[in-house]
Amino acid sequence: MVVNTESNEANDLKVKASVETFLNYLKTPAKLPEETLQELLDHSDWSEKKFLLWLLRAAAEISFASLGKKSGVIVSNVYRFLRAVNERFFDETSEFWRNARKLHNTLKRAYQNAWLNITKAELSVKALNNIVPCLVSEVFPKVPEPFAFADFLFKVFNFQDETMALALEGILELMIKHNFEYPKLYEYVYSHTSTSIWYTPHKLKYLNCLDTMLRSTHIPDYVAAGFAKKIARSCLMAPLDMQEPLIALVANLQIRYPNLSCLTDRSKPALSTDPYLEDVSLFECKALESSLWEIKTLQKHWCERVAKRATFIERKPEKMESLVRTKSLDDMKSDFLAKSAAWLRRINADDDEDSNEDDQSEDPYQAHLQKRKMKGGKKNGKRARPGDEIQLNSDRPTANSGLNWDLVGIMSFTRKGSKDGEMTDLRADAGFRPLVLPSDD
Repeated sequence: MVVNTESNEANDLKVKASVETFLNYLKTPAKLPEETLQELLDHSDWSEKKFLLWLLRAAAEISFASLGKKSGVIVSNVYRFLRAVNERFFDETSEFWRNARKLHNTLKRAYQNAWLNITKAELSVKALNNIVPCLVSEVFPKVPEPFAFADFLFKVFNFQDETMALALEGILELMIKHNFEYPKLYEYVYSHTSTSIWYTPHKLKYLNCLDTMLRSTHIPDYVAAGFAKKIARSCLMAPLDMQEPLIALVANLQIRYPNLSCLTDRSKPALSTDPYLEDVSLFECKALESSLWEIKTLQKHWCERVAKRATFIERKPEKMESLVRTKSLDDMKSDFLAKSAAWLRRINADDDEDSNEDDQSEDPYQAHLQKRKMKGGKKNGKRARPGDEIQLNSDRPTANSGLNWDLVGIMSFTRKGSKDGEMTDLRADAGFRPLVLPSDD
């Protein structure tokens, strides 16, 4: 009995030494190379279930605040370590996880505490862009209390516009899948939604979060109207690649909530008479008394796609919501440049064709007549057909009689199948004028 106790104590001391060694690598004030991290994971004594448990507990006790400027690098090392642990040991199909059934809850709790310790550190925007999506997709499904990260997510939501979308995605994940409750969510999100959010890298993610929030059938009309109005207002100053998706979301809100039709039925909407108050609470903004004059204004947008999308306000609401495939600003610029280049090529091709025709024609007047033959006459507003002919009227006076009709005799245009003798004089159309020449005498 004494022998077993001593052997257990010796084993524990060995495990603690291994944990201390591993922890010293993580606390190195320099980025831990990926190769070194993989070697530590491969050569550590993972057969001892206590090793991972004690290592996670030690990671949860690291005081990042006391590390000063070096904390950012150490947070990165611990973050990469925890992701590797999740992938290698918290997989339900792994041999380690199957053999550690009695420690499942304890390991999950230690894993959660290690992540919570990271959220207490001072994190840069770059670090948040990596950590928050990882929490939502990888950590929340594995920890026993995902809602313990709610305070951190709300802190990130208030931090900068760039991180708002990531935090809102995590908050919605907690509410939808983990029964987290926050009654003032809509008013909170409404007060933080502004035009600047559409200029951030995660703008499409934020738009998708708004779309998800506004799909509930239990939302009061004033809430839906407030978001519709604020989205329409921000759309006026939004970047080009976001204007069409924002207009589509407003159109879809009108389909989901039929009572919003009052926003499009009011006559003579104008900014000067708009009762909407943008800087007050969602309940006091008077959106239901306003109108969507912003969408009406966007019908005069220089971009044809945006102007066409804004015409939904002139029609009755559709029965089905519209889907919009968003394009990046670079893709839209490429499309514009391609269309402009094609338009210039067509113009140059027409100019070259006209130039070749002029070079090949010996008589400029005959070339002009041939062009008019192909384009059709102006008399009856009809276009020329392959059967049309140009005929010379030889009964007109010539230069011998004292008058000359510019280069050749008077030409007349006759359409086959027309009545006999029905002719159209081309002199006025062609712009020719008679010239008085001196007589031979």
